[in-house]
Amino acid sequence: GLLAGENQRLYVAGNDAVVVVEQSQSRELPWQRADGHAATAAITAYNQRLYALDATAGQLFRYRRTGTAITDGTPWLRQAQPATALRDVGADGSVYLLTANGVQKFNQGAAVAFSPAGIWPSLTDATTLAVGALNLYIVEPAQNRLLVINKRTAALERQYRTPALGSATALAVEPSE
Repeated sequence: GLLAGENQRLYVAGNDAVVVVEQSQSRELPWQRADGHAATAAITAYNQRLYALDATAGQLFRYRRTGTAITDGTPWLRQAQPATALRDVGADGSVYLLTANGVQKFNQGAAVAFSPAGIWPSLTDATTLAVGALNLYIVEPAQNRLLVINKRTAALERQYRTPALGSATALAVEPSE
């Protein structure tokens, strides 16, 4: 399954249901997928909403959590992105979409200027994104590296390289980083 966390709450998404874990208890909620939402590549949670990335459709779907289901899914991006280009998603009020060769920033469904600078060599196969309070964290296993990008300035803050990152499949950061 796919994982997302928010405010002491964990979401684990499967094909037809989402398990919500909070305060040492869990419950499974049916996931009523929106029309056009076929496959989920990644999820994130923000402000009690679940965002599901459908890389095939090039769309991000926003869902509402009721007491009994994950429902009311609507396409969130004003303009669909190129199919299969999307790899991961993170949110903090803005939404960040990771592609193989970069990251895009969106506010209220519209792309906003955000061009990370100082990355060398350029990203070619980024796979994983995490959003912290001040920075974005991007893993590129093919280059054995983790990039730390300032969310405000889009500048590269740090780059870590280690062979251990070559097999990385997930990333988590402390909310306060």
